[in-house]
Amino acid sequence: MIRVLLFLVLLLGCGGARAGSVEDANAGLEAGQRRDWKEAIRLYSAALDRGDLPADQQATAHNNRGIAYARANQNDNALADFNAALQLNARYQNAYVNRGDVYHWKGQYDKAIADYDAALRLRAGDDVAYYDRGNSYAALGKHQQAIADYDAALRIKPDYQPAYFNRGNSYQAIGRYIEAIADYDAAIKLKADDLNAYAGRGYVRFYLGRYAAAADDFQHGMENEPYRALWRYLSRARAGQNDTRELALNTVVKLDRDVWPGAIIALYLGQVAPQQVLAAAAKGDERKQREQSCEASFYLGEHALLRVEIAEAQRYLRKAQETCPAGFVEHIAAQSELKRILK
Repeated sequence: MIRVLLFLVLLLGCGGARAGSVEDANAGLEAGQRRDWKEAIRLYSAALDRGDLPADQQATAHNNRGIAYARANQNDNALADFNAALQLNARYQNAYVNRGDVYHWKGQYDKAIADYDAALRLRAGDDVAYYDRGNSYAALGKHQQAIADYDAALRIKPDYQPAYFNRGNSYQAIGRYIEAIADYDAAIKLKADDLNAYAGRGYVRFYLGRYAAAADDFQHGMENEPYRALWRYLSRARAGQNDTRELALNTVVKLDRDVWPGAIIALYLGQVAPQQVLAAAAKGDERKQREQSCEASFYLGEHALLRVEIAEAQRYLRKAQETCPAGFVEHIAAQSELKRILK
């Protein structure tokens, strides 16, 4: 979580800095506060290019320009600035957190964790650093370490809503469903319009066979999210309310059937056959094909279950379990469905 812009303590004439440098840096701060990142970058660059700011103020200007670059999705430039800030001040705790966040966004999770470690050595009570490190551990599939970090963040800040949500996701990933539900409950209590928390709780309730409660959760935001509409339909169908009208109403106008997961929705509406779903999944780049094919396996398995075609359902669900990434809800759901079938 990139830290907010830090105020520059710049005084006219301080350390030999010219008024123009001070004015540009302070104007850069103001531009950042109003989220005009392009202007903030220009102003901080002007202040730094003069070369007359004292070292501590240069470090702050580099950090703040790095934030602006990160917000403008210029991650390599942001990294260069956070590196410069830390070269000027090796104990710049916020710069470690900010650089860690950029490494996380770039998928360099081990480097991100190393920066959060450094930040926590400098300030052990930093709830954001614990939370961010938890996110990087979770991205690596190290959910026990992630949970420990979310625990630490919540001890420091008990109303840290995103920490409840992300800890719930980690509990979900390792099959601790009761704890996951408790965390989603807490996240919703703190932020009643958190659609992702409702969805997370809905998935877990579905895994546990609490289909009616899952359907209630998936109704939040289903009008604008096709996957949520799909899970709402599946939950209601498994609760004995196999009615495609709601699914059609929520998706037919908003979703282009040629755009994934349009083929899956068309399957449940009786408009296409399973082979057409598999053909639709095989479109796009290599990564997209892998992900769509794994999803197709899961939803074809659910389709077979609704038709009481158990052997076919098992075949598709096993394929989903084997091919879906561990973090995909379809992977976790396939596991729970296969266990339920074998009971």
